[in-house]
Amino acid sequence: MIFISHDLRVVRQISDRIAVMYLGSIVEEGSPDAVLRAPLHPYSKALVSAVPRPGRRSERTILQGDPPNPSARLAGCAFHPRCPAALPACARIVPELTSVGAGRRVACHLINRDGLQVGSVA
Repeated sequence: MIFISHDLRVVRQISDRIAVMYLGSIVEEGSPDAVLRAPLHPYSKALVSAVPRPGRRSERTILQGDPPNPSARLAGCAFHPRCPAALPACARIVPELTSVGAGRRVACHLINRDGLQVGSVA
């Protein structure tokens, strides 16, 4: 069964796997605990930071700008215009949905195959 929601608390309770999508493309996939406790993709991080938690003192990630028009596809990563950590390559190259171990996949130039953030992309 596929369940689509923006309520991540409900998704965590009923899902065996989560796929986070941005403009119709999967940007991160994995177990609910892995994705919601330690999101890798910047969009996943922004979604998780928006979940209200009692006593939380951490900052929310507020995305700047509006989502682009889905019918006017940009070059590169669809999220790059709003990404707070975008690299020059993000505007040119569409990232592949790549396995990063432990049943997780992410489509982001900022994350290497070990699930670690990288400093730059050529």
